[in-house]
Amino acid sequence: MKRILIITGSVLVVLALAFGVYMLVWGGKSSEEKLTNYMIELGELFYQEYYEELRDNQTETEDELLELLASFEENGLQVNLDSLSRIDMERTDEIEDLFKNCSKGNTYVIVRPISPFAIDNFSIDVTLDCE
Repeated sequence: MKRILIITGSVLVVLALAFGVYMLVWGGKSSEEKLTNYMIELGELFYQEYYEELRDNQTETEDELLELLASFEENGLQVNLDSLSRIDMERTDEIEDLFKNCSKGNTYVIVRPISPFAIDNFSIDVTLDCE
């Protein structure tokens, strides 16, 4: 009987610790923070694909690429949730579920290339329009 109580107590302690770790890592973030972080991730994917497309297919020289990116440095590229959801087709259902209470047109990122322009040199601002 004593052994069963010790095992039960140990299991409860492990479960309590696991729950505590879960709450620290995942539970502590508000839904707005989670959505914002997800939008940043989608914005990064967008910019990296956009940069590669410009570099490989849209510009003939490195100078043309840099000039084009420089034109977006101040105002950035605004990309709404509807467009972002098409970037990663494997996660379309996940995106739809996460952002079901958000306006697809009014929830967006603004991606600003930063000089010196490179595939990983940019900033992202997020605007959420969710209930």
